[in-house]
Amino acid sequence: MAEQRHLNWRRLGRLAGVGYLVWCGLLFFLQDLLVFPTHLLPKATPRPADPRVRVWQLPVGDGAVVAWFAPHPTASATAPKPAVVFCHGNGEVIANLGHVVAAWHELGCSVLLPEYRGYGGCAGRPSERALIADARGFVALLARQPEVDPRRIVYHGRSLGGGVATGLAEVAPPAALILVSTFDNLSSLAPSYGVPPLLVRNPFRTDRRLPRLACPALLIHGTHDRLVPVAKGRRLHALVPTSQWLELPAGHNDLPRPEQRELFWGTVREFLDAASGR
Repeated sequence: MAEQRHLNWRRLGRLAGVGYLVWCGLLFFLQDLLVFPTHLLPKATPRPADPRVRVWQLPVGDGAVVAWFAPHPTASATAPKPAVVFCHGNGEVIANLGHVVAAWHELGCSVLLPEYRGYGGCAGRPSERALIADARGFVALLARQPEVDPRRIVYHGRSLGGGVATGLAEVAPPAALILVSTFDNLSSLAPSYGVPPLLVRNPFRTDRRLPRLACPALLIHGTHDRLVPVAKGRRLHALVPTSQWLELPAGHNDLPRPEQRELFWGTVREFLDAASGR
C-alpha cells in the first residue's frame, strides 16, 4: 500500500512537471499577445483630422511604419519650438492621442507620435529592438524640421512606452526624459505569471538603461496602479536619486485623473523649465 501511494505521488509529480513546462511553453510563444495586444486594436491608422499634422513613414520590409508630427501652431523656422516625442502604452494607438498633443501644445511644444510596428495597420511585428530603432529614425527626421529646436527634444513615455523612450534615450540622447507608469523591467513581472524571467523575449530593462543616461528625468506613478505597481516606479527613482519623483492617487489607466491634471502638467512644466535652465 505504501509503495502504491509512493508511485501515485511520483505520477502526480511528473504530471505537475509536464503541466508546468506546457504552461511555460504557452506563455513563451504567446507572450507577444500580452505585451503587444495588436489583435485588440484598430487595424488601420486614419488620416489626421487636423490638416496641419504631417504623416511620416519609414520603410519596414514590404510596408511602412508611420508617425504623426503635430507642430506647435506658432512654431516656425525663425522661431523654432521644443518638441516632445510621445511613446504610447501597449494598448494605445496614435490616432487616439489628441489629448496628449493638446496638453503639450499648451506647454509650447510640438509633438511627434511614432506608431509601433504591427499597430494601426503598420507593417512588421513589434519587438523591443524594432520599436526603439523606428523611434530613432523618426527622431532623426524630427531634428531636421526647421521649426524644431533640436537641442530641446524631450521624450515622454507612458507604461510600455517608457521602456521604448528609455531605450531611445540611450541611443539618441534627449534634453529630458519623462516616464509615466513605467516598469523597471518586464522580466520582473514574469513571476506573477508563474514563469521564470529568462523566458521574456522583450525585457525592456529600464532599470539598467536609466542609470546610464545623463539627461534629467521625471518619474510619475499612480499609487493605486495594479498593472505596474508603484514599487516598480519607486525602484527606478531609487536607482537614479537625481530624478524627480511624483506619486499621485491614481491607477494605471487614469493617470492623471481630472482633478490631478493641473498638478501633473504643472509639475511637467516646472521640470522642463529647470531642465532648460529657465
